[in-house]
This record gives sequence, C-alpha cells and structure tokens, in this order.
Amino acid sequence: MLEGQPSTARRRVKKIAVGILVVVCAILGGSAASNLFFSARTDVVGELTDLDKGRIAEIFHLRARMGDSLWKGWSHAKIPVLMYNEEYAFLIGISDPPSGWRTVPQDLQRGGSWEVVQSDSIDGQQYHRLRLSDERSSPQAFTVRVGTVWAASMTTKEWMIIKMGNELRDGLPSVIRSLAPYRLIARIFLGLAMNTDAYVCALGHESFHAFQGMVAVSRLTSSEEALSRLATRYPWDDAAFNRAWHAELNALADALVSKEEKVAMELGGKFLALRRTRRVSAHLDSALVNLEQLREWEEGLGKYTELALWKRAAADPLYSPVKELRKDSDFDGYKGFDRHWTRELSTLRLQAHGDETRFYYAGMAQGFLLDRLLPDWKSRILIENVFLEDLLDEAIRISRIRWGNRNAID
Repeated sequence: MLEGQPSTARRRVKKIAVGILVVVCAILGGSAASNLFFSARTDVVGELTDLDKGRIAEIFHLRARMGDSLWKGWSHAKIPVLMYNEEYAFLIGISDPPSGWRTVPQDLQRGGSWEVVQSDSIDGQQYHRLRLSDERSSPQAFTVRVGTVWAASMTTKEWMIIKMGNELRDGLPSVIRSLAPYRLIARIFLGLAMNTDAYVCALGHESFHAFQGMVAVSRLTSSEEALSRLATRYPWDDAAFNRAWHAELNALADALVSKEEKVAMELGGKFLALRRTRRVSAHLDSALVNLEQLREWEEGLGKYTELALWKRAAADPLYSPVKELRKDSDFDGYKGFDRHWTRELSTLRLQAHGDETRFYYAGMAQGFLLDRLLPDWKSRILIENVFLEDLLDEAIRISRIRWGNRNAID
C-alpha cells in the first residue's frame, strides 16, 4: 500500500460517519419542519368553530341527561360556558351579560364589554365575545363569575394544544428551540390524554367547580386560599413523604381494581391507616392536613365528576351525543372509557411527587371507592362539614360491622 493512501477500514469508518451525520441532520431537519407544519395560532380566532360549538352543545346535553345522577340539582343548574383562545373569550349561555367576569376566589374584575357574535349561533342561540388585552388577562381552566352567575371556564381544544406546544418551546434552551419538535410532542401528548371525549368531560369538571361555587362557596374559597397560603410549607419534594404517599395511592388503586367488596373495604382501610401514619411521621400540622382534605374535596371531586360523566355516558345504551359531534373525527362516542380508566389508574399510582395533582387523583379514587361502599355519599359531601376521608372511614366501619355479622351468621 502506498504511503498516504487511506485503508479500506478508514474509508468504511468515514462512510459510516457521513451516514450518521446525514441521519442526524434529517432528524433535526424533520423536527424543525414539524414546527413549521403545525400552526402557532388558532386557525379561526374571532368566532367559535363548528367543532367548538359542538363540544359546548355536548357538555350542556351531557350534563342535562346525566348531571342529577351524579349531583342533585346539577342537571338544571344555570352554568354558562366561558371558552377562550389566544385573542378572544366567548360566553355561551347568558343572553345579556354584564361586563367581563370576576376571578375566583380573588373576586377581581377582568375583561371589558361583551359583544354579540354576528351571523353565528349555537343551537339557534346567540353568543358573545370580548377581545383579550393579552394572554395574561385570559381566564383560566376553572370557574369564574359573570355578574352573579357561576360559569365554567376552559380553553378551546385547538388553543389548548397550541398553547402547550408554545409552553414546551419556551422552556427549552434557545440553541435547540428551533430543532425540538415541541408542537408535535404537544399534539401527541394531548392526542393520548385529551381526545374530544376527554375534552367534553373536562368541561364537565370545570362546570362542576361552578356548581361547587353555587352550593358551597365558602368551602371552595377556603380550598383556593389554603393552597395559596400554605403551598410553600407543604413538603412536596420530601423523598420519605412521597414514598409514603406512593403507598397510599397504591392502596387506593388496588382497592379500585378489586372485584370483591370485602377486599376493597380492607384496602380502603389500609389507605386510611397509611395516611394517618404519613401525617404523623411528617409532623403535618392541622392546617396542612386541612389543605390536603380541601384540595381533595375541590379538585378530587372535579376529577371524579369528569370520569364519572364519561363512565355513565359509556354505560347508557340510550344516550345519544349531539349530532354536531358526528363531524369530529376525534370523538369516539365515549366508547373508549375502559381504556381511559386503565390509563387513569396507572396515572394514579404515579402521583406521589411534584405537585398537587396527587390530590386530584386521591380524591377521585376515594369518590369511586365510596360509590361501592357508601352509595349515598354524594348527598352529603357538598352540604355537610365532612371530607372524603371522613366518609370513607365511616363506610369502612359500616362494612366491617356488616361483614362481621355475616361471619357470625355463617
């Protein structure tokens, strides 16, 4: 071999390196192109799309048909919907609204005068809009008051996806921001977690918060204020504390998947015992214990309602969604509840870290367990000074007596 002539091995390594470089460039180029392919803004800004209107019509329809089977009086409660994108808020369900809305629980006035959206309607009824001065002035996914009326507040489904993509982008280092497929990631994530079935039921979640405000405003206010006041004191990231939370959530999940009532009862009792031990070991004072109870009452019941609506719609062979959703390719007619429920149970087991989402899932799980052990619990939880864990403790004591009597007879 002549001096300076590359060997066969060296040529092969060079070809492999060039090939890897081409693949990497193609991946990065594809990522960058995906960000260009997906819009950074909603396609229709100044009015609601036909799909938006169909989803709104469906939550009114679903609540009217199923609401009282969950919460007495919810079916016929006047609860408008305030839906918003990056530029406008839209109000559906009030014919002559006063200006703007008021935040909960701060009671701050937001927004200007509402105007009728000309040449458009939902089920033949006019709706209103107002322009948002900037994104910081937007409502939030929760409940607000329009005058004295409690309303459910939610982003449009399209803006929800775009907004998540934008937030992912803003959290990335500037050097890779243009290369990461953040909009694609947002669409994939919300496509798994938030199809139209889930979106409509999430609207039900926020509608239920409005109902909580109507029937138990002092407790709703206390929950929001407790989180604001005590969040910095709560040991969110303490490793031992979160391991104990993990054991609690596993006990709840195991209780929900159990086919036998006696086993479910015993696992519910295990959950309560683990909860008491965790609180003592972590030296939680009464204010932090109350924070947990209030947040499970507020957001846990919201999460429970979201899933219970879906479950009822899926189980009722006579229930028919509004015809407007036939055009929504992302709507499954609630047939996917069992798959979604399985994912939610897996998610329940993973909530013992980070933030207050643990309260959403722990409260939701206690609600479904109470459906089995104390079916009349919902008649009390909004009007009596009790929390979910109080009713679960009562249900378990009653179940133990019942099972003890059965054993004595046997």
